[in-house]
Amino acid sequence: MVSFDPKLYDRADDELKALIDKARISALSDEEYARYEAELKILSDEGTAERYGYDRGLKEGIEIGDKRGIKRGIKRGIEIGIIQTAKNMKEEGFDAETIAKITKLPISQIESL
Repeated sequence: MVSFDPKLYDRADDELKALIDKARISALSDEEYARYEAELKILSDEGTAERYGYDRGLKEGIEIGDKRGIKRGIKRGIEIGIIQTAKNMKEEGFDAETIAKITKLPISQIESL
């Protein structure tokens, strides 16, 4: 394999580095080139598998989060609605027992509204 002075490579701009890399690759023997290609494929496959796993995990996480979030949001919305209904009923003069029967809230919670 062709070797270059490391100082030259460090001082080179991107275009020169690309040319040096091409020169190194073109100087490989058939066996070295086959090994080089195999290593590139392994790196590519690992990157692809890692990216696939990340993307799939992210997608599933968002779906699970959305489902949980929607369920929590609905549950919390119902709770807020029931509490507001109990407040409105209390303001209208309903007794705590009637409000508890309709809203299923404990009397202690109704009395604290």
